Amino acid sequence: MPSKVQILINFIICLIAIPAMGQMTFQIILQDSISKTAIQYATIGLKKANTGGTSDENGQYSLETADTQDTLIFSCLGFQPKNIPVVLLKQGTDNTFFLRPIVYDIPEVAVQPKKLKRTLDLNSLDKKAYPTSFISSGFTQQIVRFFPAPSEPGNYYLGQFSMLLDQGKSASFRVRVYAQKTNAKGPGEDLLREQVIIVPGTNTPVIDLSKYKISIPDDGFFIGFEWLKTKKNVMVSKIQKETAYTYKPFIKHLLIDPPVQKPTGWNLNYRGQWNAVPFSFAIAVQLMEME
Repeated sequence: MPSKVQILINFIICLIAIPAMGQMTFQIILQDSISKTAIQYATIGLKKANTGGTSDENGQYSLETADTQDTLIFSCLGFQPKNIPVVLLKQGTDNTFFLRPIVYDIPEVAVQPKKLKRTLDLNSLDKKAYPTSFISSGFTQQIVRFFPAPSEPGNYYLGQFSMLLDQGKSASFRVRVYAQKTNAKGPGEDLLREQVIIVPGTNTPVIDLSKYKISIPDDGFFIGFEWLKTKKNVMVSKIQKETAYTYKPFIKHLLIDPPVQKPTGWNLNYRGQWNAVPFSFAIAVQLMEME
């Protein structure tokens, strides 16, 4: 028969090994490590659960989880990501974390685009060609579409891009533009390094990015948006007595058969992993060729 000491040791081991089963709520605040100001609309994800949300205008977020063995991933455009074990969080008080700003290298001599030579449209948007909508139900934080660079050599810059959306009139989102990964497929370095938050007011937005002077890489680029999972964007519905949460906007897409056509769609989950998806998102781009 085990002794009382052995029973106590086994009990403690079980407490350590088994995650807490009751739902817990933690208050999180994210701030800039240098300015100590709030980081608005940062992404807060649970790595194991692959779910997450967005901090509000004050950098605050209320996290609910039952698993103390999970890991939080904080990320935001312009800041270095940070991982925090859930077990370190405290209930009943603010958990404040600081993200370090990214310092981007600026070339000593920046070549500025000169006179506009012509515009070049990549893709066209026909509502009949995109019959269904892609919805973020909590497991996807970003979607982008890949565009190859023009085959004809030239000095190309990003002009504007447009999309076909559902529930876009009252939604808000963050524009994202990426280069191709070095020696790999998928989105890599940010080409748009500023926070561009859009409230389109329409399901067919046309967004001008020409002022950011984004040069188009020779191996192509990715463009799309990041969901801001705030109270203003959430949509609540009941499915078989279960509460379902989706987030505006929805984006129109076309299902692609990979053996026939090469998929151009990619999405980013809350584990920070980009995945190619068999979709063609309803995104069109206009490039500017400069002399």
